[in-house]
Amino acid sequence: MRRRLVLLGIGLITAACTGQQEVRPEPVRAVITPAGGGLEVRDARGGALRLQLPAGAVRQDTPFTLTPLPAPDGALTAFRVEPAGLLLLERARLSYAPAGPLPDRAHFFWKNAAGRNAVPTARQGNGLEAEVGVLGYPQAARLRGLAAAETPENTLEVAVLDCQGEVAGLEARLAQAVNHDDLGQAQALFDELQAVALACQQLEVARLKQKACDAYAAAELRAQAVAADSFAAFDELAVPLVAGLAYVQLTGAECDTGAFTAVLDAKFGQFLDFVEAEVAKPTFDAAFEAVVDRFRDLVDYHAHCQFMGLSEAVCDRFAQHLYPEVLERLREAAYRECRAEGNLLTLSQMHAQVLPRPVVGNRPRPRLRALRSGPYLDFARYTYADLEADLAHCRSELGVRVFDDAATVPVELASQQRALQGGALPGGHATAASVRVPKDGSLTLGGAVKALLCPDGSFSDDALVFRVGGAAVAQRARNGGGFTLETSPADLVLEQVLATAGLPPDTAGFTLEVFREGSACGGEFSSPFKLYEISVEVVSLSLERIEGPSTIVYNTTENYLLFWSGNPKFPVQIRTRTLSCGVDVCNFPPLVTLNSLQRPQPFPLRCTGSGNPPAGSIVSESVMIDADGVASNPLRFTVTCVPPS
Repeated sequence: MRRRLVLLGIGLITAACTGQQEVRPEPVRAVITPAGGGLEVRDARGGALRLQLPAGAVRQDTPFTLTPLPAPDGALTAFRVEPAGLLLLERARLSYAPAGPLPDRAHFFWKNAAGRNAVPTARQGNGLEAEVGVLGYPQAARLRGLAAAETPENTLEVAVLDCQGEVAGLEARLAQAVNHDDLGQAQALFDELQAVALACQQLEVARLKQKACDAYAAAELRAQAVAADSFAAFDELAVPLVAGLAYVQLTGAECDTGAFTAVLDAKFGQFLDFVEAEVAKPTFDAAFEAVVDRFRDLVDYHAHCQFMGLSEAVCDRFAQHLYPEVLERLREAAYRECRAEGNLLTLSQMHAQVLPRPVVGNRPRPRLRALRSGPYLDFARYTYADLEADLAHCRSELGVRVFDDAATVPVELASQQRALQGGALPGGHATAASVRVPKDGSLTLGGAVKALLCPDGSFSDDALVFRVGGAAVAQRARNGGGFTLETSPADLVLEQVLATAGLPPDTAGFTLEVFREGSACGGEFSSPFKLYEISVEVVSLSLERIEGPSTIVYNTTENYLLFWSGNPKFPVQIRTRTLSCGVDVCNFPPLVTLNSLQRPQPFPLRCTGSGNPPAGSIVSESVMIDADGVASNPLRFTVTCVPPS
């Protein structure tokens, strides 16, 4: 027994030495980082297969393996490329350099449990090159998901393409293209057309031109006759139309496609009308969920459009017209539901949505979004932050009131009342205001500010924090679905606010910001999230003194100077009342209205008397009040009226 084993081993070695038995090389393994990289392996005949991945093809360090395999019947060589089924975020390049001459029409093929699919392959000298977006499967699997799990049959083969057989099969499939309602079907047909166009003779490819024209014409005729008034109808019309144009351009067929844009735009309009009607139904939640889910499939149109080589002008009609309009209708419907029914949950769950599949294209674009930032679902004209603001403000209201003389008996300045609240339409929120607060006054904020509702229906454990220059000057805890601000308004005395914020007492103004701070639903939303911003102008009106003669001759006028400081809003009133009168008639002007003030302000006074009145003193008190009702301190002044000498 031992002798037979030895002889067998010798036989294998001898066969290998004489070239009768091929020895399969070992697999090559490498970890590719997000920065990109490559690996190369040789088959038993010395041919080299290389897989080169560009930067951004993978999101994290990923192990790759290239394994040479025995060539199956009908193939020149074969390899296993792992991990099979991996969707690449940027297309990788496969290249094969044989040790000897390659036959004409040599081609790459993916072979898996579903069959064997030609990979669009370019001949480079005596070698082959191809770009792939998914390993082990045809390009059509890239965005539609993989129908089969990875099996040992996932292999890459190099074999001769049977052009006659492929063309005959494609002619039959193009005749049925008008019935394709799935982008995967259309992409698979395009890929095989491209493979034939690259590898076969022009005379053979020419047979497909008329079939491509027929496929487009049938799709256009059907789209003109049928309305895209449902999800299914849109696919049944748009898939053959877009793919038909791609087939025509790929084969170089000359046929009339001039109505394409108008027909496609008409289908967009009909589909948007359908979406509008769906989200307006009483069964709002179910309809909304269906449209959101369907949007994920709509995104595939833009990607497949680019994969099929159509121009940006065609593909961007989806990205710049259809997608933003669908998302705008979703936002409007969710906001309307919040305003009318108090349903915050739809907006919250809408914010939680991300695109789970990569969005691909000829221009850089975020892929597999990890953070909710930038345009909503990549294509909206609004951002995730805009949507979060809709959720925060659709049912919230903050009232602002200003009081004078906070230390004694506060007097409300009605002209400074402000109401900050959500707008009638999404994005139209009143979140900023300006107020003028007396230096000795206060600012009161209250109202029904709603707590953050999480996508699971619970309320986030957050607080309202009022900040000036980053310093917290007040805080209110969450209370159920709102905050204690509704029952316990924040009363901010200006003097205390300035001290807490570390600002000097003579500060002319500051910004008060109101934040929602806390867990933000476990990081689903932003924290801190600024809800409101109030610009505060500190109003300081002070009457300091009056300078002028100590006496006034009866029936004459003397000009005095009123020294004052502050920043009043015009017009300004100077109100004067007489405290004591030592003469027959005390008629200092009780009210003077001024549209501007000088520093100091001229202040004419007059003593009036008849006959031969005796000298007497008048004690008066003046107060300056601006247009907002902000009052200065009272200033007393004594003057003596004397008869002419």
